[in-house]
Amino acid sequence: MCGGRVAIYPGAPPGIGDLAAKTSRYGAYDILEILRADGLGAQPPVAYRALDFLTTNGFAHRIERLNAFVACAHTLEDHAPAFLICRQCDTVAEAPAGPARAALAQTARAAGFAIEGATVEALGLCPNCQDVAP
Repeated sequence: MCGGRVAIYPGAPPGIGDLAAKTSRYGAYDILEILRADGLGAQPPVAYRALDFLTTNGFAHRIERLNAFVACAHTLEDHAPAFLICRQCDTVAEAPAGPARAALAQTARAAGFAIEGATVEALGLCPNCQDVAP
């Protein structure tokens, strides 16, 4: 990443790199708007292929609770983060999840369960919303 733009792949729509550099959440309709602004076909399958590319290649993470995506904060690292979701403003922060994942793996092993995938999402209030909460 450099200068707020990401070279995703040769011939990629310029806006797709912008999404990978975003700091807020986004969804398929955001992708469609960028594709439309770039003068490209703005059909839902194109948006879902772009989102699949971003998540598969580590540029973005899917946030299940929000049915949305966020740019990966650590694209150059192999990691499995936790997501801290503000219930007030829907902002999402990416945080290390090593201890939580280790505990989950240990519990699964004790139960004879083979984990194939897990997403850690915590719901609460971000610092800004805590300041204004009654």
